[in-house]
Amino acid sequence: MRAILRQSAALLALTATLASGGGVQALPFGPSGPKSVELAPDNTADAISHFTPTAVQSLKGVRRVAIPQFQVEYVTRSQGLTRKERNQVTVQYGLKPPSDASLQAETDKLYDHVVAQMQAAGFEVVPRAEIEAAPSWRKLSSAGKPSGGEFKSESGSGKLFVAGAGPYYFYPGDQHLGTAAISWGFSQAHMSEQALGTELNAAVVTVRLVVGIRETDRHSQMFALVRTASSFMGDPRVNVEAPASGLYVMTPGKGHGMTNPTGRAAFTVKDDLLFHEDLMSATLKDTGGAAGAASNVASSALFAGALLANMAGGGIGMKLYKSYKFEAEPPEADYLAAVDRNLAGVTDAMVAQLKAAAQ
Repeated sequence: MRAILRQSAALLALTATLASGGGVQALPFGPSGPKSVELAPDNTADAISHFTPTAVQSLKGVRRVAIPQFQVEYVTRSQGLTRKERNQVTVQYGLKPPSDASLQAETDKLYDHVVAQMQAAGFEVVPRAEIEAAPSWRKLSSAGKPSGGEFKSESGSGKLFVAGAGPYYFYPGDQHLGTAAISWGFSQAHMSEQALGTELNAAVVTVRLVVGIRETDRHSQMFALVRTASSFMGDPRVNVEAPASGLYVMTPGKGHGMTNPTGRAAFTVKDDLLFHEDLMSATLKDTGGAAGAASNVASSALFAGALLANMAGGGIGMKLYKSYKFEAEPPEADYLAAVDRNLAGVTDAMVAQLKAAAQ
């Protein structure tokens, strides 16, 4: 009984700290997963620190590269990217994106930026027409999905665009897909990429960027313990999502194996990289009929109060079945400008790492 009382007192103290705005960001418990950090897109060295390199020793001496896939996924509906933290309380964010034509144009612009940066770094980039003429590419593309199509994953839902409006495909084991890729017939993509690299005498580079939605605060790690609103603090930001974003390289003749796609070299984004620009708060509206405003202070007080009420009734936050829905409609020009600046900064970091590994 004393142990229960001590636990309850500790939870009450933590809740009081949260409701008063005190600092609980450094709590040692809570869900694991990517942390949220603000991206400095104009500081390549800082951006590089938020990547995890894998198998990059195979990149030594790479000079010729082919980029059959440059993907950008624009998430338009998400639970704040809290897939590791969801409990009884859920919060869904919606964001109205620019037109498909604008998103395709932005994806193409980012691809052109990457090609220019790779060429400036000393790489020979295989022209897209040469890639599309290769037999292995025709095999890959025949199994793909069309650019600009609706797409669902653990990130939420949105649209996925490929540079040049080409089809997209995934690897087995690709991050954030759950079981979605199993039925898509992409299990042999790694074998086709190896063949493509041999046909083109080039390393095959795939770039994937996920423009997601993420809560800024980590105070809510406390809530993961008591199973209430595990991430929602009402302050969402657009971000480059980890770990689904990265640059992947299949180098021909490096012994990856015909059935092992994990042999690809990779530079994977390990932290959720928050845009400095606040694209959502100015137009964020409660569309779910929930009692509570979309603000840190209001949501903190709301969930702290609900937790206390639950505990007083003999529970520890186990009965809070609530759902909140918020929608934002940022100006198209602001959204595209922010995507352009931040994603270009991330791809600059990717190319810089590829250059260093190839030397």
